[in-house]
Amino acid sequence: MDRDRFKESFRRATADHRCGHRESEIDMRPDLVLRQCGLSLIEVVVSLFILAVGMISGLSMTHASQIGLDAGRRISTAAALAQAKMEEEISFPYDELIHGRPEDDDHPEGFNRTRTLRIDAPYPHFTTIHVAVEWTDKTNRTHTLALTTIRSNGVVP
Repeated sequence: MDRDRFKESFRRATADHRCGHRESEIDMRPDLVLRQCGLSLIEVVVSLFILAVGMISGLSMTHASQIGLDAGRRISTAAALAQAKMEEEISFPYDELIHGRPEDDDHPEGFNRTRTLRIDAPYPHFTTIHVAVEWTDKTNRTHTLALTTIRSNGVVP
């Protein structure tokens, strides 16, 4: 008995010809059945416009994140190149560093890496080693990452 009542109330609640209105509303206003069943064309167009705006904003955020990731990759690569060159320069004996090594310039992977020495700077028996890495991004802006260290000859006055 309860099962039959449930089936009947479910049938009434989900009947297509009522469009979600109660029987009392349909009895009082039969025009509701004809006017408010389904979506109008303008509602569909507005919802598609909202969906399109959301998708376009998502795509622009994806593009911006790709630019940020590329910039981060370039900075990391430049830092690794500068650090590798600095480690190479520090590993040489002091006399070979200041007498046997001309200023250096190379171009790994689209970067320009430069090494310069300033002997007796900031004090006698010290040498300043400066390594700079330059690169150009996709917007043609030039960036520079520089590392500087001071190396002594081991003699402290």
